[in-house]
Amino acid sequence: MLVSIYVIRYFTPEEYGEIAYYQSIIFILVAFVSFGLENIILREIARDKNNTEKVIVNAIFLRLSISALIFLVSVMLMLLGLVSENFILFVILSCSLFANGFSAVELYNIAIEKGKRISLASTSLALFFFAIKLALIYYGALDQTLFCIVFVIEIALYFLLLSVMFLLDGGKFDLSLVSTKYIKWILKESIPLLVANVVFGLYVKIDALMISHIKGMEDVGYYSAGLKFSEVLFIIPTVVCNALFPYLDSLFKECKSKYNKTLLIIGTTGFYALLSVSAILYFGWLPYRHPYRRQVPGFFSSV
Repeated sequence: MLVSIYVIRYFTPEEYGEIAYYQSIIFILVAFVSFGLENIILREIARDKNNTEKVIVNAIFLRLSISALIFLVSVMLMLLGLVSENFILFVILSCSLFANGFSAVELYNIAIEKGKRISLASTSLALFFFAIKLALIYYGALDQTLFCIVFVIEIALYFLLLSVMFLLDGGKFDLSLVSTKYIKWILKESIPLLVANVVFGLYVKIDALMISHIKGMEDVGYYSAGLKFSEVLFIIPTVVCNALFPYLDSLFKECKSKYNKTLLIIGTTGFYALLSVSAILYFGWLPYRHPYRRQVPGFFSSV
């Protein structure tokens, strides 16, 4: 979140709006490329761990095939000159679809109850790329293209780490396990979930696409920046609740009155804390004002 503040302040509203616009499209496409296979992969691995490699390989093959098709269409549109010059940002971001094709290895770690690996990989990479982005911003070297490239590399390295862990567990990406019959079965099973995923993706990101056509990329920048800040108000409570859940669960079993009192204290504290954060974000009272910030009157204050 902190690096997002710097990124928003660094780019102009129109530049940030273009990035957010293409990221919204990618988010929707990821929902499509995933094909609603998440629950199927988890279910099949849980049912028979000896079938793990077959499930993972076929899921990856299916997702990579769809990703390749989307990427080729994007490149053709750009080469034919049928899209704007900045469409190169979308082409770069669409490379992340190939990385997301390997999300089956992430589900593998969840299925075998090795979620700590996921946390370790994501946290390590987040800190590493946090430092890289801040350095690029500080020296004024970050532009839209480089930002998108760094975004793709971060996702690719994340799934690469998880893939290496899968291989270290003795797993294999054996292409001989790819089966047309099995893929057809997967597609048949996943259609209802695919529809749900795509509808959810549209519901979450359609607003940025609508604003771009109604008002333009500059307004998408304003909207996306405000939305990014508002995410703090959702992330913080989620993290706190997840951390306190085991304690509250045991407290509920021991003494319900003490549980209710503790819950009231947590709720009251959280309310006033988030109210303070909202006030700070609304009035723009953030202490990070560095000389590298581009002078764009009204952009940050409007957020």
